[in-house]
Amino acid sequence: MIQNQCPHLPTLPPKRRLKNPTARRRTAQTVSWVRPRTATRPTVRRMVSSAASVEDGDFYGMNAALLATNGATVTIKNATVNSSAQNGNGVFSYGSGTTVNISDSTIMTSADNSGGIQTTGGGTTNAENLTVTTSGNSSAAIRSDRGGGTVNVTGGSYTSNGYNSPAVYSTAAITVKNAKLAANNSESLVIEGKNSIALENCTVSGNMSSTKGSSSSENVHTVMIYQSMSGDADIGTLEFSMTGGSPIGKTAICSTSRTRTAS
Repeated sequence: MIQNQCPHLPTLPPKRRLKNPTARRRTAQTVSWVRPRTATRPTVRRMVSSAASVEDGDFYGMNAALLATNGATVTIKNATVNSSAQNGNGVFSYGSGTTVNISDSTIMTSADNSGGIQTTGGGTTNAENLTVTTSGNSSAAIRSDRGGGTVNVTGGSYTSNGYNSPAVYSTAAITVKNAKLAANNSESLVIEGKNSIALENCTVSGNMSSTKGSSSSENVHTVMIYQSMSGDADIGTLEFSMTGGSPIGKTAICSTSRTRTAS
């Protein structure tokens, strides 16, 4: 199990969280939960700043707008989350025993390396009826990274607009049902290593460029499955399934062992 290497993150005082579930941050700080919390109709803005390293943001949630860690169970309803920070993932679940339950919420990120919902280190994310939009490069709408975890998504729309930014990037066990998945400048789905994506009744669209990002005219696809040597995912057999729904894209599946470029 990967241990949290990032410094202690600032948290809202417990009394304030209990009295007022609306968390509003206009400075370069992450709202971090380490104990069970329920937040209804919070508005969170994450601005400026960048993580000390890309890994701190990708693996441990540094710079995320909302971070649950240390085994916390967090329930978020009717939230609006906006992040313009580099490595500023929207809602982040990190670590074994940590669970984020989020529903009926809107998440928007605009900088690079800034996913919509992110799960790492064995965490769990349960998402229902979200509207997620990412605009930066390497910013998957549904995103996971080193240590993986479990992600269950039901309903909603998940749209990425940057290059190397699939709608779903899996180093975890990810299940998506009855949702719209759209990648406007990338392949739509990526599975790295011994992990999975299972889709049920989803509309899936990809629009990978033939000239920009990691593409070339010979490497345009809608689904990519691969094993990198980065150490971010275990080596083994991956699983991909799609039941019902409709895939829309230029090419079906690309299988490769190249180093990760989309996330």
